[in-house]
Amino acid sequence: MHNSSKEIQGNNANTLLSDVFLSFVSQNDKTNLAEPFKSGNTIFATDAHSLIYTSAENYDGFFVENDKTPNCSKLLVEPNCNYKIPITDLSEFKTVDEFVEIGENKKCKICSGYGEVEWSFDQYTKVYDCPACEGSGYSSKKKIVPTGNKKFGIAYVKIKDVPFLIFEINRLFETAKKLDEDITLINMPEKLGGFTFRLGNIYILVMPCSGVNSGSVVLNLD
Repeated sequence: MHNSSKEIQGNNANTLLSDVFLSFVSQNDKTNLAEPFKSGNTIFATDAHSLIYTSAENYDGFFVENDKTPNCSKLLVEPNCNYKIPITDLSEFKTVDEFVEIGENKKCKICSGYGEVEWSFDQYTKVYDCPACEGSGYSSKKKIVPTGNKKFGIAYVKIKDVPFLIFEINRLFETAKKLDEDITLINMPEKLGGFTFRLGNIYILVMPCSGVNSGSVVLNLD
C-alpha cells in the first residue's frame, strides 16, 4: 500500500462496492490508473474505456490520493436525460474462443538460458544448439491453451443509436446485477463523448465508438 493511500474497513456491502471499483481499474501497473483514486470529494476508478465514480461518503474501501491521481472533476456531469436501460443477457454474443497462459518460462540450467553450448576437441571448438532445451534457452515455457469458454469478440451494442463496445456494456450490466440496481442513462453529450449511467448512487461513464461497421452491431437498445 502506498504511504499516501487510505483504507477503511467496511461491511459486506462496502466490500462488494470496493470489488466493483477494482473491476474498472487499468490492468497496466505502469499507469496511475491501476487503483481506485480520490479526486475532490469523489472516488473514481477507470481503465480509460469506462469510468466508475461515487461520492467519497458512499465508499469505504481502498483508494489512493496523491499528486499523481488525475483530476476528473470535469467528467462530473449534470443530468440532461432520463432513460431506463434494460439489463440484457449478452452471453449469446460470446463467440470467440478464450485462451489462458499456463506454466512459466524457466531458463535452461545446462546452457544458462543462452540456447547454445560449446563442443571442444583438441584445438577445435564448435557451437551447437543446446541438446537439453533444443536451442530455446528454456527448460520449460509458458503455453497458451484453450479454456473451453467463449469471450466477446469485436462487436458493438447501440444505445440511443450510438455504438459501444459490447465488453463495456456487458460490464455495465454485470455491475448493475452485482449491486442489484437499475440502470438509468442520465447524460448524453451533444457531441460524441461518454454516456453517463446512474446505478443507485454509483455513476458509470462509458466511451462510445466511431466508424463502426453496421454489420458488427449485434444489438440495438432504444
